[in-house]
Amino acid sequence: KVHNLREYDGVDIVRKFEEYGYATVHADVGFGDKEKRLEPMAYKQAWRSNLAKALKDGGIKIPVIAVGVIREPEIAESLLISGVADLVALGRTLIADADWPLKALYGKEKTIRKCIGCSECIRSRHTMGTAIRCGVNPIVGKSSDYEKIIPSQIPKHIAIIGAGPAGLEAARVAALKGHRVTIFEREKEIGGAVRIGSVPPGKEKMRWLIGYYSEVLKELGVDIRVHTAVDVERVMKENPDEIVLAMGAKPFIPDIEGIDGPNVVLYSDVLDEKITLQKGERVVVGGGGLVGCEIALYLATKGCEVTIVEMLPEVAKEMEPISRNYLLRELKEHNVKILTGSRIVKISKSSLNIKKNDGMEMELDLDIFVAAFGEKSREFEKIDVPVPTHIIGDMTRVGKIVEAIRDGYAIGLNL
Repeated sequence: KVHNLREYDGVDIVRKFEEYGYATVHADVGFGDKEKRLEPMAYKQAWRSNLAKALKDGGIKIPVIAVGVIREPEIAESLLISGVADLVALGRTLIADADWPLKALYGKEKTIRKCIGCSECIRSRHTMGTAIRCGVNPIVGKSSDYEKIIPSQIPKHIAIIGAGPAGLEAARVAALKGHRVTIFEREKEIGGAVRIGSVPPGKEKMRWLIGYYSEVLKELGVDIRVHTAVDVERVMKENPDEIVLAMGAKPFIPDIEGIDGPNVVLYSDVLDEKITLQKGERVVVGGGGLVGCEIALYLATKGCEVTIVEMLPEVAKEMEPISRNYLLRELKEHNVKILTGSRIVKISKSSLNIKKNDGMEMELDLDIFVAAFGEKSREFEKIDVPVPTHIIGDMTRVGKIVEAIRDGYAIGLNL
């Protein structure tokens, strides 16, 4: 049912449209629940296509358009071939990559920059009241500010340390300008925070961004060296003309008694599967921002008993409201306890002491404490090398994917 209308009610209504001479019908959910119109990342591709199918099965003769989280050409094609719809509509899909139709036509699907459903476009317009932004497409809302990517008259060797979103985008733009680019990444795979962020439930689409950069950078001939931890001095042995530092942020660890104990782990180590927690373990997550809430949900789905402790009155306040409401509902359904207005005083081997804002003190039982207090920019000293060096992304200020990719694009233009 959609807005108290059943599918067969919709069929009857569209039959009237046919009688009145309407040329086509767009099978959508209307103007009610925002979550159903502006879906969070967790929603599956083409989940609304059942509405188009109901019209086709109901004998509607005018062309029927399917819409909703259609991100991959093969999904769109399957809707047409199977007779679910006569046409497909693309919205956010084309914000992320306006060349989607051409890439699909010419068999370049792997180079499509797919919308990951991060809701940055919604947050920018509806929450921030600014020009529209896209989490993965840096020129959205700024196309008049950015120059076109013009090949450089003096090709250079660009060395980039860090293969997170900022470094990857810098590499893409630099390579398009004709530069020879080498990326050094200490982990086993590119992606940085995107790779780790794709692990919690419903965040799998973030891996599309990794796939996109893997394919595009390979086509551009970028030399990517994973499992390669380097410093600036080591990179200088490669004789670069310029260096880009894009090593991301580092975890923020507050001064709490017991924070260095053996039962304290970093959220990133859990998501990176460097540490495995067992079903039934009592886990307290310190920090109720987006990261803390997502790691809590991840552990709850693994069978852990999870409690979030947050100093502020509410959790995940930095999120776009629609996605936030979805996440809070998931946390509730997975029995995650949330303690807000609570300051952590001490972490012990089997317990946690907290003090509420009203002065009340509490003790929680725990097996593992997961530190998810957010991140901070890396501290770095002046770099004394004879080539220009640029610092971008979370190394300068901790932000979202959109800021990292825009940083990478901007520095890439200026290399």
